[in-house]
Amino acid sequence: MEKVTDLRGKVMGGGDKQSKITKIARHHSATTSGNVNSFQNHWRSLGWKTAGYHKIILRDGTVQLCYDSNVVTNGVCGHNQTSYHICVVGNGSFTAAQERSFEERAKYNLKRFVLKVSDVLGH
Repeated sequence: MEKVTDLRGKVMGGGDKQSKITKIARHHSATTSGNVNSFQNHWRSLGWKTAGYHKIILRDGTVQLCYDSNVVTNGVCGHNQTSYHICVVGNGSFTAAQERSFEERAKYNLKRFVLKVSDVLGH
């Protein structure tokens, strides 16, 4: 099982709520490193009140839990009300630990939200 760092209540925003998750979006950070703290600076520069992801998977496989699933995050314009966002830090090259963590998080959330594998989309 992957290490999870619970940051809920310690990250920016999180006021808007969603009702039903219909998709899981897998993101990549397009950076070689980073975490919620470094990404928040970028999101704030865009004028966002809430971050882009529910979870961030660091290079060592650690999962940063940023928001509860009922919080709307800013991951995919036009789809945020119904999407659960997981970001894997990297730019196309990910570690085995990250892939294991993503697989575990995806399986857990597919079951939790009663979704199919085809409901996991890349962004």
